[in-house]
Amino acid sequence: MEFADARIRSGVWDHSTYKADPIGRSKRTGIAAMVGCYGPESAARRVIQGVTNMHARVQGETPKGEAYRALDPELLDWVAATAGYGFLIAYDRFVAPVSDADKARFFREGATVAPPLWRADLPAIDRPISRHDDEARRSLRARIPSSKSS
Repeated sequence: MEFADARIRSGVWDHSTYKADPIGRSKRTGIAAMVGCYGPESAARRVIQGVTNMHARVQGETPKGEAYRALDPELLDWVAATAGYGFLIAYDRFVAPVSDADKARFFREGATVAPPLWRADLPAIDRPISRHDDEARRSLRARIPSSKSS
């Protein structure tokens, strides 16, 4: 879901090891995202700061000429939302059901260290989706269950 935004796709492609080591890059990103989502607050803050430091130098243009900066709050919100929401929904679907109360608690607790996008209601991800083009929105909505059905 993260790569639904062309600016993020371009940033990853142009400024990371993804081309040479997609599996390793994905694993490192997954570990950072899991610590940021599930780790103790002190560990989450360290990981988030490290990612912020790395992203400070990332900027460019998509193939269609759209400018991006990795520290753009809209892009950071999108990545945080897709990572946190994706982990939660994957756990709920493939490991064990998560109650609505626990889903709400997940977002409440994440709000202490994650962007303000995180809210105690699902799906908070709708706010950044609304800023993307119709094609990306349709594609993502087809993959994301409604919070009312969880």
